[in-house]
Amino acid sequence: MQDDLLWTPFACLSQLLFCLPVLFALVGGIFGLITFVLWIWMLVDLINRDEDSFPSKGGDQKVLWILILIFGNWIGALVYYLVVYKKDSRKK
Repeated sequence: MQDDLLWTPFACLSQLLFCLPVLFALVGGIFGLITFVLWIWMLVDLINRDEDSFPSKGGDQKVLWILILIFGNWIGALVYYLVVYKKDSRKK
């Protein structure tokens, strides 16, 4: 009986140490899926967008944003969403 009481906190700790990596993997997987969907959504929007509908009028805005999205991954997609997509949706 006395041995069971001594090992109870360690048993709880071992269960917690087993659950933490599973929890981190689950949260990381959900975050990865959401950012991947955002990246694809912004890439499709960029491909379908006309050259003259970007906020700054320049010659190669579409090429510049494609490079930002490809090399910036989800951060580039978030920047594109805030700078181009969201401002264009306010105009409509």
